[in-house]
This record gives sequence, C-alpha cells and structure tokens, in this order.
Amino acid sequence: MCRLDNLMDPMQMLGNIAVRQCVEAEKLTIIWECEGDVHQGKSKARIQPKG
Repeated sequence: MCRLDNLMDPMQMLGNIAVRQCVEAEKLTIIWECEGDVHQGKSKARIQPKG
C-alpha cells in the first residue's frame, strides 16, 4: 500500500503506483498513472492506467 499526501487530503492507494508531480503556473498538480484502488476519507475510487 502506498500513501500520497497532497495539499488537500491524504490518499491511500493500493496497486502499482507511478506518481508524477508537475509544477505549472506556481501550483502543484499531482498526476498519477496506476491501476488500483484509491481511498480518500470515506470515498473509494477505482483507477486504471492510461492507455
């Protein structure tokens, strides 16, 4: 299990994670490409890699 702390809320991710952080216009944008589950608070999302 990997954990990604962003500027809003901590996220817990399950699966194969490759995280890229990009800084654009003085703001941090977090882009992730992975396959697995993302847990944020009480919500849960299923994400798949870009193809």
